[in-house]
Amino acid sequence: EKNISKILKPDQVEIWICSTKGLNKKNKNIINKFKNLKIIASPSTGLTHLDLQHIKNKKISLIYLNKSSYNKKITSSSEFALALIFSTIRNIAFGRKVVLSNNWRNFENDLRENEIKKYRFGIFGYGRIGKNIFNILKKITNNIVYFDPYKITNINNKVLNLNSFLKNINFLIICSTLNEETKNFFNKKNLKILPKNSFIVNVSRGEIINERDLVKLIKTKHIKKYSTDVLSNENKILIKKRPLIELARNNKNLIITPHIAGLTQESEEKASQYIVKNIKMKLKE
Repeated sequence: EKNISKILKPDQVEIWICSTKGLNKKNKNIINKFKNLKIIASPSTGLTHLDLQHIKNKKISLIYLNKSSYNKKITSSSEFALALIFSTIRNIAFGRKVVLSNNWRNFENDLRENEIKKYRFGIFGYGRIGKNIFNILKKITNNIVYFDPYKITNINNKVLNLNSFLKNINFLIICSTLNEETKNFFNKKNLKILPKNSFIVNVSRGEIINERDLVKLIKTKHIKKYSTDVLSNENKILIKKRPLIELARNNKNLIITPHIAGLTQESEEKASQYIVKNIKMKLKE
Protein backbone atom coordinates (compact mmCIF):
# COMPACT_ATOMS: atom_id res chain seq x y z
CA GLU A 1 0.00 0.00 0.00
CA LYS A 2 2.85 2.41 0.78
CA ASN A 3 4.16 2.26 -2.80
CA ILE A 4 0.84 2.17 -4.64
CA SER A 5 1.06 5.80 -5.70
CA LYS A 6 4.29 5.01 -7.56
CA ILE A 7 2.46 2.42 -9.68
CA LEU A 8 -0.78 4.26 -10.40
CA LYS A 9 -1.66 7.91 -10.82
CA PRO A 10 -3.68 9.09 -7.81
CA ASP A 11 -6.66 10.16 -9.93
CA GLN A 12 -6.91 6.66 -11.44
CA VAL A 13 -7.67 4.92 -8.17
CA GLU A 14 -11.36 4.41 -7.30
CA ILE A 15 -11.16 1.13 -5.37
CA TRP A 16 -8.63 0.18 -2.70
CA ILE A 17 -8.51 -3.39 -1.41
CA CYS A 18 -6.40 -3.09 1.71
CA SER A 19 -4.80 -5.55 4.09
CA THR A 20 -4.21 -5.01 7.80
CA LYS A 21 -0.46 -5.39 7.50
CA GLY A 22 1.58 -2.32 8.23
CA LEU A 23 -1.38 0.01 8.65
CA ASN A 24 -2.84 1.86 11.60
CA LYS A 25 -5.77 4.17 12.30
CA LYS A 26 -3.70 7.32 12.01
CA ASN A 27 -2.46 6.52 8.51
CA LYS A 28 -4.51 8.89 6.35
CA ASN A 29 -1.86 9.47 3.69
CA ILE A 30 -3.05 6.76 1.31
CA ILE A 31 -6.68 7.84 1.45
CA ASN A 32 -5.78 11.50 0.97
CA LYS A 33 -3.63 10.77 -2.09
CA PHE A 34 -6.53 9.32 -4.05
CA LYS A 35 -9.04 12.09 -4.68
CA ASN A 36 -11.46 9.85 -6.57
CA LEU A 37 -11.45 6.96 -4.11
CA LYS A 38 -15.00 5.58 -3.87
CA ILE A 39 -14.61 2.17 -2.20
CA ILE A 40 -12.29 0.75 0.45
CA ALA A 41 -12.54 -3.02 0.86
CA SER A 42 -10.87 -4.88 3.71
CA PRO A 43 -11.08 -8.70 3.79
CA SER A 44 -11.12 -8.67 7.58
CA THR A 45 -13.59 -8.70 10.47
CA GLY A 46 -11.78 -6.01 12.45
CA LEU A 47 -11.16 -2.45 11.25
CA THR A 48 -8.67 -1.18 13.80
CA HIS A 49 -6.20 -0.61 10.95
CA LEU A 50 -8.40 2.07 9.38
CA ASP A 51 -9.49 5.55 10.43
CA LEU A 52 -13.25 5.03 10.19
CA GLN A 53 -14.15 8.63 10.95
CA HIS A 54 -11.87 9.88 8.19
CA ILE A 55 -13.42 7.40 5.74
CA LYS A 56 -16.90 8.51 6.77
CA ASN A 57 -16.00 12.18 6.36
CA LYS A 58 -14.71 11.44 2.86
CA LYS A 59 -18.00 9.63 2.07
CA ILE A 60 -16.12 6.54 0.95
CA SER A 61 -17.99 3.22 0.92
CA LEU A 62 -16.50 0.57 3.20
CA ILE A 63 -16.79 -3.17 2.54
CA TYR A 64 -15.65 -5.71 5.13
CA LEU A 65 -16.69 -9.01 6.72
CA ASN A 66 -17.89 -8.22 10.21
CA LYS A 67 -21.53 -7.37 9.50
CA SER A 68 -22.05 -10.19 7.03
CA SER A 69 -23.66 -13.59 7.54
CA TYR A 70 -21.05 -14.74 5.02
CA ASN A 71 -18.34 -14.79 7.69
CA LYS A 72 -20.15 -17.67 9.41
CA LYS A 73 -18.62 -19.81 6.69
CA ILE A 74 -15.16 -18.83 7.93
CA THR A 75 -14.19 -21.07 10.86
CA SER A 76 -10.42 -20.63 10.98
CA SER A 77 -10.39 -18.23 13.96
CA SER A 78 -12.70 -20.47 15.98
CA GLU A 79 -10.54 -23.51 15.21
CA PHE A 80 -7.41 -21.65 16.27
CA ALA A 81 -9.05 -20.47 19.49
CA LEU A 82 -9.82 -24.08 20.41
CA ALA A 83 -6.26 -25.11 19.58
CA LEU A 84 -4.97 -22.34 21.86
CA ILE A 85 -7.32 -23.40 24.66
CA PHE A 86 -6.18 -27.03 24.57
CA SER A 87 -2.53 -26.06 24.19
CA THR A 88 -2.82 -23.80 27.24
CA ILE A 89 -4.39 -26.53 29.37
CA ARG A 90 -1.92 -29.26 28.40
CA ASN A 91 1.34 -27.24 28.25
CA ILE A 92 2.03 -28.20 24.64
CA ALA A 93 4.24 -25.19 23.83
CA PHE A 94 6.35 -25.74 26.96
CA GLY A 95 6.54 -29.47 26.23
CA ARG A 96 8.14 -28.67 22.89
CA LYS A 97 10.73 -26.46 24.62
CA VAL A 98 11.54 -29.28 27.05
CA VAL A 99 12.33 -31.69 24.22
CA LEU A 100 14.39 -29.13 22.27
CA SER A 101 16.47 -28.43 25.39
CA ASN A 102 17.51 -32.13 25.44
CA ASN A 103 15.14 -33.08 28.25
CA TRP A 104 12.24 -35.49 28.50
CA ARG A 105 10.02 -36.72 31.36
CA ASN A 106 12.45 -35.29 33.90
CA PHE A 107 10.29 -32.14 33.68
CA GLU A 108 7.01 -33.94 34.22
CA ASN A 109 6.12 -31.98 37.37
CA ASP A 110 6.19 -28.78 35.31
CA LEU A 111 4.16 -30.38 32.52
CA ARG A 112 1.43 -31.99 34.60
CA GLU A 113 -2.00 -30.35 34.30
CA ASN A 114 -5.67 -31.22 34.68
CA GLU A 115 -8.34 -32.63 32.38
CA ILE A 116 -10.68 -30.19 30.70
CA LYS A 117 -13.60 -30.89 33.04
CA LYS A 118 -11.58 -29.39 35.89
CA TYR A 119 -12.09 -25.90 34.46
CA ARG A 120 -15.06 -23.56 34.65
CA PHE A 121 -15.07 -21.82 31.27
CA GLY A 122 -16.43 -18.34 30.67
CA ILE A 123 -16.74 -16.92 27.16
CA PHE A 124 -16.69 -13.11 26.99
CA GLY A 125 -18.43 -12.23 23.72
CA TYR A 126 -21.03 -14.46 22.13
CA GLY A 127 -20.59 -13.61 18.47
CA ARG A 128 -19.51 -15.93 15.67
CA ILE A 129 -16.34 -17.17 17.37
CA GLY A 130 -17.86 -17.27 20.84
CA LYS A 131 -20.77 -19.39 19.64
CA ASN A 132 -18.48 -21.81 17.82
CA ILE A 133 -16.27 -22.26 20.89
CA PHE A 134 -19.33 -22.68 23.13
CA ASN A 135 -20.93 -25.32 20.91
CA ILE A 136 -17.78 -27.43 20.77
CA LEU A 137 -16.78 -27.14 24.43
CA LYS A 138 -20.39 -27.87 25.45
CA LYS A 139 -19.97 -31.36 23.99
CA ILE A 140 -17.04 -31.96 26.34
CA THR A 141 -18.04 -30.20 29.55
CA ASN A 142 -21.07 -28.65 31.22
CA ASN A 143 -18.89 -26.15 33.11
CA ILE A 144 -19.28 -23.37 30.57
CA VAL A 145 -21.09 -20.01 30.59
CA TYR A 146 -20.91 -16.85 28.54
CA PHE A 147 -21.39 -13.12 29.04
CA ASP A 148 -22.46 -10.72 26.31
CA PRO A 149 -24.55 -7.62 27.08
CA TYR A 150 -25.29 -7.16 23.37
CA LYS A 151 -26.78 -10.62 22.73
CA ILE A 152 -30.32 -11.51 23.74
CA THR A 153 -30.70 -15.28 23.70
CA ASN A 154 -32.59 -17.97 25.58
CA ILE A 155 -29.57 -20.15 26.25
CA ASN A 156 -29.45 -21.14 29.92
CA ASN A 157 -25.70 -20.71 30.11
CA LYS A 158 -25.82 -16.93 29.76
CA VAL A 159 -24.81 -14.93 32.85
CA LEU A 160 -26.35 -11.47 33.11
CA ASN A 161 -24.09 -10.00 35.78
CA LEU A 162 -20.42 -9.38 34.93
CA ASN A 163 -19.20 -9.75 38.51
CA SER A 164 -21.00 -13.07 38.92
CA PHE A 165 -19.65 -14.21 35.56
CA LEU A 166 -16.01 -13.51 36.43
CA LYS A 167 -15.92 -14.77 40.01
CA ASN A 168 -17.44 -18.13 39.11
CA ILE A 169 -15.08 -19.13 36.30
CA ASN A 170 -11.38 -19.99 36.26
CA PHE A 171 -10.82 -20.04 32.48
CA LEU A 172 -11.70 -16.81 30.65
CA ILE A 173 -11.96 -16.84 26.86
CA ILE A 174 -12.02 -13.36 25.31
CA CYS A 175 -13.56 -13.17 21.84
CA SER A 176 -15.59 -9.97 21.82
CA THR A 177 -15.58 -7.08 19.40
CA LEU A 178 -13.25 -4.17 20.14
CA ASN A 179 -15.10 -0.88 20.59
CA GLU A 180 -15.01 2.09 22.95
CA GLU A 181 -16.85 0.11 25.63
CA THR A 182 -14.61 -2.96 25.49
CA LYS A 183 -11.30 -1.14 25.05
CA ASN A 184 -9.15 -1.68 28.15
CA PHE A 185 -12.10 -3.57 29.63
CA PHE A 186 -10.01 -6.17 31.41
CA ASN A 187 -7.98 -3.95 33.68
CA LYS A 188 -6.76 -4.66 37.20
CA LYS A 189 -10.23 -4.18 38.67
CA ASN A 190 -12.00 -6.74 36.48
CA LEU A 191 -9.10 -9.18 36.27
CA LYS A 192 -8.88 -9.37 40.05
CA ILE A 193 -12.49 -10.57 40.21
CA LEU A 194 -11.30 -13.80 38.60
CA PRO A 195 -10.29 -16.47 41.13
CA LYS A 196 -6.58 -16.83 41.83
CA ASN A 197 -4.67 -19.07 39.38
CA SER A 198 -7.14 -18.42 36.55
CA PHE A 199 -6.37 -19.04 32.88
CA ILE A 200 -7.06 -16.54 30.07
CA VAL A 201 -7.12 -17.03 26.30
CA ASN A 202 -7.49 -13.94 24.10
CA VAL A 203 -8.46 -14.25 20.42
CA SER A 204 -10.14 -10.85 20.19
CA ARG A 205 -7.90 -7.75 20.17
CA GLY A 206 -4.97 -6.83 22.39
CA GLU A 207 -6.52 -3.50 23.31
CA ILE A 208 -9.35 -5.22 25.21
CA ILE A 209 -6.97 -6.17 28.01
CA ASN A 210 -4.72 -3.80 29.95
CA GLU A 211 -1.37 -5.46 29.36
CA ARG A 212 0.46 -3.58 32.11
CA ASP A 213 -2.09 -4.71 34.70
CA LEU A 214 -1.99 -8.22 33.25
CA VAL A 215 1.80 -8.46 33.58
CA LYS A 216 1.59 -7.48 37.25
CA LEU A 217 -1.12 -10.07 37.94
CA ILE A 218 0.89 -12.79 36.18
CA LYS A 219 3.94 -11.93 38.25
CA THR A 220 1.89 -12.16 41.47
CA LYS A 221 0.39 -15.43 40.14
CA HIS A 222 -3.18 -14.21 40.35
CA ILE A 223 -3.36 -15.10 36.65
CA LYS A 224 -1.65 -18.46 36.22
CA LYS A 225 -1.69 -18.73 32.42
CA TYR A 226 -2.26 -16.31 29.56
CA SER A 227 -2.38 -17.29 25.90
CA THR A 228 -3.03 -14.77 23.16
CA ASP A 229 -2.99 -14.38 19.41
CA VAL A 230 -3.16 -10.59 19.69
CA LEU A 231 -1.33 -7.71 21.34
CA SER A 232 -2.15 -4.03 21.62
CA ASN A 233 -0.73 -1.62 19.01
CA GLU A 234 0.37 -4.43 16.72
CA ASN A 235 1.50 -1.99 14.03
CA LYS A 236 4.43 -1.10 16.32
CA ILE A 237 5.20 -4.64 17.39
CA LEU A 238 8.54 -4.85 15.54
CA ILE A 239 9.92 -1.51 16.70
CA LYS A 240 9.00 -1.40 20.35
CA LYS A 241 9.73 -3.81 23.20
CA ARG A 242 6.64 -5.37 24.69
CA PRO A 243 6.43 -6.31 28.39
CA LEU A 244 4.31 -9.39 27.65
CA ILE A 245 6.77 -10.73 25.09
CA GLU A 246 9.68 -10.12 27.41
CA LEU A 247 7.85 -11.91 30.22
CA ALA A 248 7.00 -14.82 27.93
CA ARG A 249 10.67 -15.51 27.13
CA ASN A 250 11.22 -17.18 30.50
CA ASN A 251 7.68 -17.99 31.55
CA LYS A 252 6.26 -21.37 30.59
CA ASN A 253 2.73 -20.17 31.31
CA LEU A 254 2.56 -17.63 28.50
CA ILE A 255 1.83 -18.35 24.86
CA ILE A 256 1.90 -15.54 22.28
CA THR A 257 1.26 -16.16 18.58
CA PRO A 258 1.52 -13.49 15.81
CA HIS A 259 -2.18 -12.90 15.04
CA ILE A 260 -2.53 -16.01 12.88
CA ALA A 261 -5.99 -17.25 13.90
CA GLY A 262 -7.48 -16.35 10.54
CA LEU A 263 -4.41 -17.27 8.52
CA THR A 264 -5.58 -20.23 6.45
CA GLN A 265 -5.81 -20.68 2.71
CA GLU A 266 -9.53 -21.38 2.95
CA SER A 267 -10.39 -18.31 5.04
CA GLU A 268 -8.43 -15.98 2.78
CA GLU A 269 -10.08 -17.44 -0.32
CA LYS A 270 -13.59 -17.09 1.18
CA ALA A 271 -12.88 -13.54 2.31
CA SER A 272 -11.55 -12.56 -1.11
CA GLN A 273 -14.60 -14.04 -2.85
CA TYR A 274 -16.91 -12.05 -0.57
CA ILE A 275 -15.03 -8.79 -1.12
CA VAL A 276 -14.99 -9.16 -4.92
CA LYS A 277 -18.69 -10.07 -4.98
CA ASN A 278 -19.65 -7.02 -2.95
CA ILE A 279 -17.44 -4.65 -4.94
CA LYS A 280 -19.28 -5.78 -8.08
CA MET A 281 -22.63 -5.22 -6.38
CA LYS A 282 -21.56 -1.77 -5.22
CA LEU A 283 -20.47 -0.77 -8.70
CA LYS A 284 -23.89 -1.68 -10.08
CA GLU A 285 -25.70 0.71 -7.71
